[in-house]
Amino acid sequence: MALKRWLFILMIALPQLLWGAEDLTKFSTFKLGKNLKQRALEIQNPQLKSIRGTNDPNPMYQRILDAIQNTHRTIGEQLTGHLLRLNQGFDLGNQNFDGINWQKPFGSFSIGVNRQLSPDLFDDHRWIVDDTFTIFINASTYLSQLQESGDIDISDRQLAAYAGITFKRSYRYVHFASNFTNALTSDYSKLFMSFWKMRTGDIFNLGEYEILSRSDFMSIQGGGLISSPSYGGFNVSGGVIASFEKLSKVQLQGVGPMDIPINNEFLRLSFEKEEGREVTGQTRLQADFFKLLKITLLSYDIGYTYSETDKKYFSFTRQDIQDIQANPSKNSELQDLLKLKKVKVQELTPYQTQAEYREKENFSSKYSALIWGGEAERGSQTIMITKESGQKTFVIHHAKSVRFTERILTKLAGIIFAAIFKSDSILTQYQESIGREIILEFESNRSAIEGNDQDRMREVTDPTKLSLRIIKEYKNRTNFKKSKDWKKSDVRNRAMGFAERFTSLDSGVKSNLSSGSLKSPLVIQSVLRIEKEGIAHFNAMTRESVFQVIDDLCKVSETETAKQEYCYKMIEGKYKAYIIPYLASGKIHVVRLKDFLYSLNNQFDDVKYFQELFGRDFIFISGSLEATRSNGKLFMTYFHEGDFRGLGVMDNYIRESGMVLPAPILNY
Repeated sequence: MALKRWLFILMIALPQLLWGAEDLTKFSTFKLGKNLKQRALEIQNPQLKSIRGTNDPNPMYQRILDAIQNTHRTIGEQLTGHLLRLNQGFDLGNQNFDGINWQKPFGSFSIGVNRQLSPDLFDDHRWIVDDTFTIFINASTYLSQLQESGDIDISDRQLAAYAGITFKRSYRYVHFASNFTNALTSDYSKLFMSFWKMRTGDIFNLGEYEILSRSDFMSIQGGGLISSPSYGGFNVSGGVIASFEKLSKVQLQGVGPMDIPINNEFLRLSFEKEEGREVTGQTRLQADFFKLLKITLLSYDIGYTYSETDKKYFSFTRQDIQDIQANPSKNSELQDLLKLKKVKVQELTPYQTQAEYREKENFSSKYSALIWGGEAERGSQTIMITKESGQKTFVIHHAKSVRFTERILTKLAGIIFAAIFKSDSILTQYQESIGREIILEFESNRSAIEGNDQDRMREVTDPTKLSLRIIKEYKNRTNFKKSKDWKKSDVRNRAMGFAERFTSLDSGVKSNLSSGSLKSPLVIQSVLRIEKEGIAHFNAMTRESVFQVIDDLCKVSETETAKQEYCYKMIEGKYKAYIIPYLASGKIHVVRLKDFLYSLNNQFDDVKYFQELFGRDFIFISGSLEATRSNGKLFMTYFHEGDFRGLGVMDNYIRESGMVLPAPILNY
């Protein structure tokens, strides 16, 4: 089995490796030297701590603290000052909402910070500041250093097997500001020092709606050093893409009035650890590396094993926090939770709230040619949320496809790279891609679930319990050094066409995109949100009107008559499979609706077709443009059009019913 597939299986289904107490002195792929074995015994058996003592600070965190504690504000001011000066000399500076990032190597590990900014959909006068502080520990680099120092005994062959495995710990601090400039220059300690805030108890000072979280990840794809901050679970360095899967997460949220606080509630806490189901050879490598970190760089700061799974939610008032801080046993249990230790909740039971259970299944397919390629994925996720008054079940169906092209030399390099590592292509540099995704979210029928009635589980009678998202994304990585080359290129024409048909970008932004002041590499994303009014509008349309829209769509998207006819028959068939049962029963069959929308989304070349089907007044469009300026600097801006009615039925339920569950980050 190819390495890539082994890694993929590993991280979507982590195994139950460790059933009893974990032995920190034994590893399957290397042996500890004398000093590390002693340290492992001290951590495993606190009563044996004779060398470092019980208050030994974590060595890695102390190094980071020493390096940035007194300089982080100056670093932040230099970064933001430089960006603001660049914007002043740019005619679109007032629409450039780019953030900042900074990295620093420490030899055995590295750190990176990133500040991303976006308008708040729920408040026209508020900006979201999304700060991320990330620690990267590359397995090959670190193990090589330990091998040279004699702290571990590992063969060169075993060491080579660790290529591409990286542990990542991310601290995320979400807060708010009144405008872009204030957001960019806001409290730099939330950007650089979030790791220390969580370690020192500053978590109890979160403002309203602020969120502080810590997440651990392990890479699932090899191929090189990872050094750049990650976005959406991916890191890119030197053309190598590594995907990360989450191992654990602990999150705290300051409660605000919009969260419908219960009984003077002011802080919410959740933590989760992921479950595994399948053992692979690569599992041993990642489990060994994870365990090694527990006795070295992350000693005294990881309290869970690699394969555990658990999810818990808590709610606290200010008085609760005072009581916990004054009670050693309660405070100790809380600190264990923050470190994601395996805790049988006892002291904190009165503060525990509802449980959440998720079940997810995915069906993926991939195909590839020398120049053209694509990926397709369909899946569903069931989310059951239980509280004192009962249980609600939500189902999210999604269908996604990506069409891409790449340079011939890059493809050949990827093939060679894959042959060396005995895996599928690790080096992936697609020059251009167009992504399409459909997401349907609905509240499922509880009696149907209890009776395992598969058809009724997929039916919705109340349109208020269903919401849709249609996502279109255009990416191009081609680097044009001269604006005149951009103006003559087909890439410019395709980017401009996408911007005209799928976005409500400002005319000045489009003009700069046309002239070459903005060019690729770029990413344009547009999200259409449709709620009950739009669904009702679609269901009420005559079949003849829908057929006309499909006919117009197929004539534009296909040039050959035979392909136009195939397009029409395919989409028409999906529509009939949905609408005929609906007209007979008045029930919306979600899977059939998804199949129709998926076929439509793969063909439609203009947002106007969805506006005709679901009503222009009932669609909220939002999105972003990330492009490259003529000086090579990044340009980032946002757009939206229509009336915002919420993020989806599950999120609306959480907000309207006072659920004690950390709300999602609100962005585009």
